[in-house]
Amino acid sequence: ADDGGGGAGGSSSVRGLVAFVHLRFEYEDDDTCLYVYELQLAPAVHRRGLGTHLMRVCELVARRAGVERLLLAAEHGELRG
Repeated sequence: ADDGGGGAGGSSSVRGLVAFVHLRFEYEDDDTCLYVYELQLAPAVHRRGLGTHLMRVCELVARRAGVERLLLAAEHGELRG
C-alpha cells in the first residue's frame, strides 16, 4: 500500500507536472555556456533528489553540446543545504 510518503523505500502518488527547467545556451565572456534560468519543483517532490537529477541532466546536455560551463541563477535565500 502507498503511504504517500515517497522517499527511500516508499512509492509516490504524486501526479501531474512536478518539475520545470528553463535553460538556454548563451555566449558569455567569449565562450558558450549553458545557463539554467529556473529549476522549480513542486513541494510534494522536495528532498527526493529530483533537483539533483535535473541538474545532472543539464550537465549532460552541456557536455554533449561541447559546452564546458554550466551556470545556475539562484536568488539569495533560495539555497538550502
